[in-house]
Amino acid sequence: MLLGVVDSLVTGNRLTGSGAALLAMRIELSTNVRVGGNVFRDWQVGILSVGSCGVVAVGNEFIRVRQPIIMKGAPCSADARGLKLQAINEIEALKDAARARGDRRFLAALDKAEERVWRSLRPEYWIDGAHLNAKHGGKVFDEERAALHALLRKGGAAKDSPIRCELERRLWTKTEQSELGKRCERIANLLLEADEVLARVALDDAQNAAIKNPKKADDVMHKIARGERELSKAFEAWNDRRYDKAIDRFRDAWKHAQEALKQAAK
Repeated sequence: MLLGVVDSLVTGNRLTGSGAALLAMRIELSTNVRVGGNVFRDWQVGILSVGSCGVVAVGNEFIRVRQPIIMKGAPCSADARGLKLQAINEIEALKDAARARGDRRFLAALDKAEERVWRSLRPEYWIDGAHLNAKHGGKVFDEERAALHALLRKGGAAKDSPIRCELERRLWTKTEQSELGKRCERIANLLLEADEVLARVALDDAQNAAIKNPKKADDVMHKIARGERELSKAFEAWNDRRYDKAIDRFRDAWKHAQEALKQAAK
């Protein structure tokens, strides 16, 4: 959980106040500005990530931080595609190590994982960096699940067990295996961070959607509530490092948000 002081201020790309330690916050923007491909209107609640890279520049507009939220820590932006590209860069670095050691098993696993992440980035699945196509976007989560299944032994690990990459153990020392496991875990976390962004943004969109038919209001709120429950379950699975289950829960949260948006538009 991330904690910080409410009501810090952001000007341009600088964050001031003791809330600067936050990696992600719920924010409100005072004017129409575009951040990471998303347009935020007058005092509309949105999500923006901050950290060592600072805040995405928004000119001279002020951003007033209101309610810190739980988020696993996208380092610089709430752009899910950017997080996936970071994961691909991490995979490429591990492929260099696998080639140097002659670990064909590890290299094959990394190739499969990378291919699946690239598949999840197909343009037809995406609207922008934080929004998926309602019809086909669910496939993004399926591809990520397959990527981690290829990369990690058994697709994840028990809560207190070390993360292991899918590699030829006889070629690596125990210390090296441990270090590689940490790097594979980082890849898993980057992909889960992307899923969190997608689910959270979709639920925020549903919460802020205008309901065309008042008779549908209860249906909309029911779908949102179900999505929020799935989000909580996703965090539980993530904390236990049951990555495949966490991805499934984020996918279900996203789906409930899409159903809520559909009901709101009827």
